[in-house]
Amino acid sequence: MRQLMLLCSGSSWKLQVKSENVVDDSRITPHMADFASSVAFKPPPSGIRPEITGYKVFTFGPNLRLQSFEQKTAVRYCHKKHGNWIFEIARYDTFTGNIVTASGKTQWGASYWNAEWDNTLGANLSLGIGQVAKWNPWLSTFFPENSHTPNKGRHTGFQDFMQDVKYITGMLDEMKGMTNDQVVDEGDLIDAIFS
Repeated sequence: MRQLMLLCSGSSWKLQVKSENVVDDSRITPHMADFASSVAFKPPPSGIRPEITGYKVFTFGPNLRLQSFEQKTAVRYCHKKHGNWIFEIARYDTFTGNIVTASGKTQWGASYWNAEWDNTLGANLSLGIGQVAKWNPWLSTFFPENSHTPNKGRHTGFQDFMQDVKYITGMLDEMKGMTNDQVVDEGDLIDAIFS
């Protein structure tokens, strides 16, 4: 995994290149399987938005003892001009026991990625040991060139991506400085980010 981080703005960010791990069924214990089969989605009461309030939206078996768990609720948007690019704002709430509201720790995150990455890297799942992936290991495979970069040259797709990240980070910095009265509608925020 490679990481690139920026800590000089009010919002820190990091660029990660990674793939999710696939768990072999033989490594799933009966206790893990019991937990997975007991988890169920529970719709929140009318008017409650979990991504804003942190309301717990799932249940699990009453006999399962958990010290704590983390719930991620997120809202995803597609880039207006480049439909394969996804922007996600996520809320991470840590719960203890079987309580309904978040306990103590809430964190926010934002992600920005190209949906094609899942398709490209997903092909690796069927590869055997020693087999080579069919995609080209170039920046242009993951960061295709867009038309809004004025400086045409090497790695313009990556430059486009970094410009978008810089713009999004700036917008999030502005939002962190707002009071509750000043916070704009989420649709206005997304229009501002991607216009």
